[in-house]
Amino acid sequence: MKDKEFIKPKQDFLFKQIFGKENSIHLLKYLINALLEISYEELENINILNSEFIRIREYDKTSQFDICARFGNTRDIDIEIQLYNKDDMKKRGLYYWKKMYGDNLKKGESYSKLYKCIVVIITDYEIEGIENTHSSFHIWEDRNHILYNDNLEIHIIQLPKLKNSDKLEYGKNFYDVMKFLNAKSVDEMHEIARNNKKVGELMERYEDIKEQKETWAMALAREKTIRDELIREREEQERKIRDARMNELSKVLKEKEKTLGEKEKHLEENEKKLEENKKELEEDKKELEEDKKELEEDRKKFEQEKKMLMDRAMIVAYLNIGLSDEEISEKMNVTIEEINNIKNR
Repeated sequence: MKDKEFIKPKQDFLFKQIFGKENSIHLLKYLINALLEISYEELENINILNSEFIRIREYDKTSQFDICARFGNTRDIDIEIQLYNKDDMKKRGLYYWKKMYGDNLKKGESYSKLYKCIVVIITDYEIEGIENTHSSFHIWEDRNHILYNDNLEIHIIQLPKLKNSDKLEYGKNFYDVMKFLNAKSVDEMHEIARNNKKVGELMERYEDIKEQKETWAMALAREKTIRDELIREREEQERKIRDARMNELSKVLKEKEKTLGEKEKHLEENEKKLEENKKELEEDKKELEEDKKELEEDRKKFEQEKKMLMDRAMIVAYLNIGLSDEEISEKMNVTIEEINNIKNR
């Protein structure tokens, strides 16, 4: 039986509740160790930082990080979870790094005090041009491949590519924690947890959060917001497709009207020469009537397709707000069969 209140651990709010709280520092250490193979000794003194970096200038953009932490007093790390492709993630990753790196230095301090900053972005979609499940980026000299400076490090992890990944390539812990985040049910999460003690601790944390009514209510509210955003995106895509088709049909109709106008002009010229070439005039009249008939048929087809597109848009909108076929039939005065035909087109 499907759990109606199941929320995937990769949901951004829930992800932060699992890994980004003071009482879950040990889980954050496990996550960083699994993703970046940084030793637990190096992560011993890790501290979670304020996730919101305040604007330095009035016109700067305020950035909200999912999880931001400092370890060893010399390295900052920002871990982001992105559920859908909204902005240019490559540029966005650089912006997150810039915000962390720039805020490291106080006025009057030496540049030698700048910390290394690591940005980890986990996406629930594939990024064009990045082939690997896990890719890491630095600044290199173009010809000799010399590292310019180690202070910039950006990691991109693409969850959809996990299914085609070799467990040995990235390590068991990486593979298990990514599968946990990508789980589609509680049973699947338990299955992964049974084979990995650390993932078992993640499972316990997930269940503890679920018992916290206020926090879980916030997670459910965030889930609804995400669904609403996806519905709006789908409706916008439908609108663009519908508008493009209507524009195409309108263009075809205008071209035919233009052609008809040219033929009517030609007919007027031939009428002046009626006595000279009556036979040619009669042929042109016949052709004109055929063109008019074709235009009228095209107009009818245009109106029919326009109505179908509008009906489809209304049905999609009603379905998205949860109306049944019967309710839609009553509201739109159409049959169930007509609704199904429109849905299947």
